[in-house]
Amino acid sequence: MNFSAFDELKDYIYGDLKRKEPRGIRFIHVDSLDMWVQVKSWLADICTKSLKLSDFCGGDDLTPNINRMLGDLKRIRESTLLIPLSEYLRINNTQSDSYMSRLINLEFETDAGQSALFIPMYRMKAMLSKFIKRDPRFEKNVLFLETTVDGDYSLTIVPNNMNVSLDGYNIAGFKKYLSYWEENPDKPIVLYTSNVKYYKDNIFTDNVNVRFTAFDILRYHKNIGETVSESMGADWQWEEMLRRIDSDRTLNGVFTGLFNIPKYNAAYLLSKWNGYGSFEKWAIWLWSKLEVADGYLRMVLDTGCGPENFIEGIIGLIFEVDTKNNRYMELYRQRKEYLRNLSIVEPPPSFCDQISKIKPAERLFYLTDCTVTERCEAIRTIATEGFAEKFMDLLELADPALKAYIEPYAFESEPYTDYFAAYKRQKIADTVTGEFMNKVREYASSKGTWWGLCSRNKLIDDAYDKNTLIFWIDALGVEYLSLILFMLREQHRGVYCRAGIGYANIPTTTKLNKDFLQGRSSILFRDLDKAKHDSDPYPASIINEFELIERALRQAVEGLVQYEKVIITSDHGASRLAVLAHDKACVHKAKDGASVQRHGRYCIDKQNDYGSEIGGCVDKDEYHVFADYDRFSIQGGVTGEIHGGASLEEVLVPVIELSKRPFDAGLVITLLTPVIKLIAGQKAAVKFTISGDYDKLQAEVGGKRYDCIKDIGCWHFEPKVDRKTDYQARVVHKGKILGTLQFKIQKGITSNLDI
Repeated sequence: MNFSAFDELKDYIYGDLKRKEPRGIRFIHVDSLDMWVQVKSWLADICTKSLKLSDFCGGDDLTPNINRMLGDLKRIRESTLLIPLSEYLRINNTQSDSYMSRLINLEFETDAGQSALFIPMYRMKAMLSKFIKRDPRFEKNVLFLETTVDGDYSLTIVPNNMNVSLDGYNIAGFKKYLSYWEENPDKPIVLYTSNVKYYKDNIFTDNVNVRFTAFDILRYHKNIGETVSESMGADWQWEEMLRRIDSDRTLNGVFTGLFNIPKYNAAYLLSKWNGYGSFEKWAIWLWSKLEVADGYLRMVLDTGCGPENFIEGIIGLIFEVDTKNNRYMELYRQRKEYLRNLSIVEPPPSFCDQISKIKPAERLFYLTDCTVTERCEAIRTIATEGFAEKFMDLLELADPALKAYIEPYAFESEPYTDYFAAYKRQKIADTVTGEFMNKVREYASSKGTWWGLCSRNKLIDDAYDKNTLIFWIDALGVEYLSLILFMLREQHRGVYCRAGIGYANIPTTTKLNKDFLQGRSSILFRDLDKAKHDSDPYPASIINEFELIERALRQAVEGLVQYEKVIITSDHGASRLAVLAHDKACVHKAKDGASVQRHGRYCIDKQNDYGSEIGGCVDKDEYHVFADYDRFSIQGGVTGEIHGGASLEEVLVPVIELSKRPFDAGLVITLLTPVIKLIAGQKAAVKFTISGDYDKLQAEVGGKRYDCIKDIGCWHFEPKVDRKTDYQARVVHKGKILGTLQFKIQKGITSNLDI
């Protein structure tokens, strides 16, 4: 029966109660929660007895015992109200047909007389209509009060072990849920129950949602977005994320709070990776999945890697990228930056296995300077393949410090430039050729070609004052000048420097080369000398030297906090090639009474001269020192590097001045030709002006020095250019760098990176 108004329903029930025939069960259906509350309250007033389903629950989170409830209903003798049956059946809908049939066919144990059982039902019209259609006799048992239909009803069922609060009225346990409906319920409702596992596969016709997992709650109640899928994390990870998001309100809020940054930053997050636990690593991976739109990291994430192999993916995906792809170098640089952020000590075995399968000529495409293993492999590759321009261009990406070391340093004397360029390449290759040994002998025959230069002591005397600190790096030869200038330029941009070259006292021992420190402020850095004598295995020894020099430079620059100027210099250099030439060089016997020192690099003999008899030997008072790789005979050998002799790499040392202020205050160098259009058959002419009166200037470009020509109103020089576009020139006066010029050559070029 249908009623359009509550009063009509009341009148019908009042009349029903006055009839003498048995009245049985009356289901009263409404679609409005407000009306359900009104109907329930009115029925409670007119009924002499009320049965509450919550009273049949055996525990706080147990469903009611329906058999016990039906037993009590059979024994009723007066008008009785039963609530809230619809809310039990709504959740346990797989049993609704059975329970409804048992209710409708309920046989009372005694004559019910004038009593009746009233059961208000909320939003159960479809189920009740189905029973009427199945057996029209039951139509008189169902009263439909036509009301507005609630459009905002919702019930969310979640596990009771979820430590989370959702929007709505949160109820813990099935008994309290029924009790809530027995009072004055409101919506929406959230039920926390251990029975959720029994409902996860139910199909509900109302807005009833079972959130069986933490991810379900995150997806539907915490707005984590459609792009996040459950497969992106394990249950425990989503549970931890839910715990955190409950206070931060958003997924992004969890990320920014967890890592204490305002927005996603791949470089920062990867730099912290090694210090984080498994949840934080997963969160970094997930945040990356959601935020990274393009580039190398996106490619890694698109391979399907998870947090457990995320880093290995960053390391190894480079092998899958075609080196001829026009984005290859961009992707290479991004990967290298990520590796640097990660501070990886050693690449995984999978990377080393892949590298071993790459042809040596192509390995530099995949190596970086982020690990010692890779840097050693780069050295071996260069040593094997040679120093062709195409390899040096690749090396500038893979290990720019190694390239800077190999690059020639432009001395004022071109023979020195050529000598040290050849020396460094053979040191990198860990070999010494007969041709180079002949060149060494040629220099040695002059009995001291360096005497035409200034001594180290004189250069320091001219540069030192009371506001100066001398930073003495033991065994620092001029072979490192191009590397040092590179490191200063790249890592200490606020520091001004100028470099000079001087000769040490011979023999090149520390004992005889400390006189320049007398009465002056100084700091000794001895680790480089120790490393050379400790003899790490090649080529790791070279990488260790670079790292020690880098550390020494940082300490030297720190001296500018207290001093206005720091002078970096050394007592002497050292020679790797003199050690490698051990079996190729001539061995000479010292005369009776002589004392052979430094594994034969010199001897002490006050009675005899040796220079007239031995072409490569220089006599200096009682010292007789080899300027080539020959030696005096002595038992035992030496590994690593050696000093004590007078080869150029042993005797020439740098004198580098550092300052926070320009050395030539007010000096202005202005480039007049920033872009030079190259014309066939003509040389490129770089023009510039310089404040101050100079009679002679040089420009250093690519390890070569060019004399500058003074024109009317400006200077110019004509450097040799290759396929590159961008060039840097250093303007030099008497060995001191005055400033730099950046210019471009405009012409059609091809990439040097094609192999």
